[in-house]
Amino acid sequence: MKIKYLILVVAIALSGAITQAQAANDDDSTAIKIKAAVMKVYDDQLALTPDAYDVRYARAMQLYFNGDYDRSLADVNKVIEQCPEKEADQLYDALILRAKLYDLKENYLAEAADLKRATALNPRSLNGVDLSAKLALKQGNLPEAENGFNTILRQSPQNYDAFYGLAQVEAKRGNNDKAIEYCDRAVKLFPQEPNVYYNRANVYKMTNAYENAAEDYIIAMSLSSSGNKGISELWTLSETHYDAVMNALQRAIDNAPRQGNFYYLRAQIAKNYLHYGQALNDFNIIISNNFYDDYSVYEDAARCQFELTLYDDALQNINKALQRNPNDVDAYVLKAQITRYQGTGNNFALAYNVLKQGEALKPNYGPILLAEARILYALGQKNEAMDCLNKLIAAEPKNNEALLLRGFINKYRLRKPDAAITDFTAMLSNGDDMASLRGFALHEIGKDDEAKEWARKIIGDNPLPGGEAYYYASALLSDINVDDEQALKYLENALANGFGSKFLTEVSEEYYVNLKLVRRNPNFATTVSRYADNFAVK
Repeated sequence: MKIKYLILVVAIALSGAITQAQAANDDDSTAIKIKAAVMKVYDDQLALTPDAYDVRYARAMQLYFNGDYDRSLADVNKVIEQCPEKEADQLYDALILRAKLYDLKENYLAEAADLKRATALNPRSLNGVDLSAKLALKQGNLPEAENGFNTILRQSPQNYDAFYGLAQVEAKRGNNDKAIEYCDRAVKLFPQEPNVYYNRANVYKMTNAYENAAEDYIIAMSLSSSGNKGISELWTLSETHYDAVMNALQRAIDNAPRQGNFYYLRAQIAKNYLHYGQALNDFNIIISNNFYDDYSVYEDAARCQFELTLYDDALQNINKALQRNPNDVDAYVLKAQITRYQGTGNNFALAYNVLKQGEALKPNYGPILLAEARILYALGQKNEAMDCLNKLIAAEPKNNEALLLRGFINKYRLRKPDAAITDFTAMLSNGDDMASLRGFALHEIGKDDEAKEWARKIIGDNPLPGGEAYYYASALLSDINVDDEQALKYLENALANGFGSKFLTEVSEEYYVNLKLVRRNPNFATTVSRYADNFAVK
């Protein structure tokens, strides 16, 4: 079967799959149905003609695009085995595909062998030259990489990918100005092409020019149809260079003050790192200028206001969110928190009723069950709280918050030490990141040295600008020893890194993780007062 005919058959199958998908119910994935239909064409044809290496190559390509790399490699291995040397074009394509697969698997020796063989078959094809140059760059063979990218530019003088390759070569040599010069040439040639800005941003990162990198990601995001890649890159960069991203977004806002997406992105990044005052300022701008009238903006603003203990304002915004989307179950969880702490701070019955409204929309929803358990426990209804936790853990056996709370109630209130140990031990198999709460479980089973080591680990693993890891470390150290000065030092580190939850710092006594014991330190108020700006809307 010839490739053109194969493409026609696949197109027919694709058309049929789309028709079927459109008629399917909402739970079916259109993309999955299309992929399945396309693969069936290849599978059926190979069942009839298993030696049809052109069809097998087409299937290998489809598997590659699907991300099924092992099966793609199995197919392309067979293609290379079956394809005669006289079919040089087909063999070349198969070798190039296998080289790409080897690259993904970091089997660089095998990749180099395939590229050498492919280049011998077709020395004029730039595809093989490009892949060889990129492999050389990856392996640190800068002269060979440079030669390859220059070869491409001699045949294709406006190839911006080759300019990017040369820029990386120069950046690795420490020639930063020359590296950026290559990127600038690509930008000048293709000022509307997002990829040239992504490329230059990556080179800026190599030269430690992080604000410049962030600015290029913003430009690329603005030029792209969806902008998702730019958003993702900015988000990742903010993990290590938060101020650089924020400064770049401020300049973007200065240049285009009516672009709501810049405010929204900046607010979401700030909120993610618990910089609630900074985030709320942007959400307020979005709302007051009516940039977006989506329920989620009001919900986000309410979350920030709650964390800043602005309960009345938070209640107004969460109600606006629910007016726009009455089926948003998470909004009921947040509204219950706001309601509980508004006024006297002991509105348990009102908060519980709000949770029941959410539960009516989505029974047995984990966050609702956990919130109900906390309220019931606070009201002294231990058995009812345990019923919620048992139900939640049965559905989500790795829910560490629920396991920790159930273990706490078993140990300290129900006097069931064996059951408590079971819960705390179960947590230890659920990872060791910040969300695992592993240190608290270690403390409860008497392994305080390991618990302290976990605190140090999460701080090292999470250099987040919100200081969240320091918050957990502070809560843990105070739980191990109420008089431990390190607990207050960890809290100060959190605040110094912009930790912006006034609720968690000054109010929350939610079981099990909180700063209740840290607040007993005579220097607590003085320490927190030095970082009052963390809780300001600005």
